[in-house]
Amino acid sequence: MVTALVEAGLAEGDAVPPNLVGRLRDLERFVIEAGGDRQSLQVIASGRRLLEIRSMSNPPPSSTITPPTDRSS
Repeated sequence: MVTALVEAGLAEGDAVPPNLVGRLRDLERFVIEAGGDRQSLQVIASGRRLLEIRSMSNPPPSSTITPPTDRSS
């Protein structure tokens, strides 16, 4: 399930639940506290990092970018 959510988040940001990165952090803590296996932790941590990297590398929509003014005249 984590893999499917992360893949959807990477392909289509709108197709994932809100705050997926935060939810994955919570799930990671829960798995650690419950003594979950390493493979589950690896999948969760990798997915979270991929989504974080993706969110940092996406530029804001062009409508929020203000063009520079020409002050040479």
